[in-house]
Amino acid sequence: RPDLILLDINLPGIDGYEVLERLRANPAVAHIACIAMTANAMSGEAQRARDAGFADYISKPFEVEMLLAKVDTLLQRG
Repeated sequence: RPDLILLDINLPGIDGYEVLERLRANPAVAHIACIAMTANAMSGEAQRARDAGFADYISKPFEVEMLLAKVDTLLQRG
């Protein structure tokens, strides 16, 4: 099982929020932290992602160092 999931919000046929909902409904993977990734950097989207259960939110384009810092932080919590 992965330790962390990077999940794009804008997937074809299903959005990341629905994927997260399905992950959370599966006891085998419900505990895995998920980071929302999206090009949709609209006001309020980061809070919407956190309210939905994402551990963090990254808008694209992003700095690799920032992504790695978030990954490090979340993996240390686990």
